[in-house]
Amino acid sequence: MDGPLFLRARCGDLVVVEGEDPGDWWMGHVLHVVGSARGPEPSLFQIACIDSGVVRMVNADQVIERLPFSAVPDDARSASSPPVSRPERSAGQGSSGGHSGAGAVRLASTAPSSHSATSMRRA
Repeated sequence: MDGPLFLRARCGDLVVVEGEDPGDWWMGHVLHVVGSARGPEPSLFQIACIDSGVVRMVNADQVIERLPFSAVPDDARSASSPPVSRPERSAGQGSSGGHSGAGAVRLASTAPSSHSATSMRRA
């Protein structure tokens, strides 16, 4: 596909983001895509760092590599309804605001049934 790499990034994709220093980079999951004012192309991404869990707003041109959410080809995926993941609390996780260390966050996929739900446990 021609054009910048970030035009193909969708919610759920794992991306490599260029850092502030030359040669510096980090990886994260795309949580939200913000379109530009002049068209549907992405201009900003909300990305959760896979190492720290920190959620950052990133300019689209800082995305330097993309690992798709699934094996479904890009042209077969609908750009208007990309897969979206949202955290859900497990029964053992209270609403006290603190983290007990035993709580789990499960990412439930709203993608078509051919995709399996992704689960993740906090250490």
